[in-house]
Amino acid sequence: MKKDHFIIKYRWWIIMATLLIVAASAIPLTRVTINPDIESYLPANIAPKVNTDKIGEVFGDKEMMILVFESDDVLNPSTLARIRDLSREFKK
Repeated sequence: MKKDHFIIKYRWWIIMATLLIVAASAIPLTRVTINPDIESYLPANIAPKVNTDKIGEVFGDKEMMILVFESDDVLNPSTLARIRDLSREFKK
């Protein structure tokens, strides 16, 4: 019962303290930056990064390639076989 009286008696102080804590927590969020370059998190001497850098030097600046396929039914076996075959060829 005493706890109820405390909350009711100091309700405005509790609300103000909560708002102050939320505001103080939100201020650092304005200075947050995101680094979208995933490769910058990898050490420079691991094999996958070294190989990727070599590929970038030989073939250009690591440009992404997007292939778009048009099909009536994506789950059609012939469509899936076509994508599988193309994927195997690109891996070669």
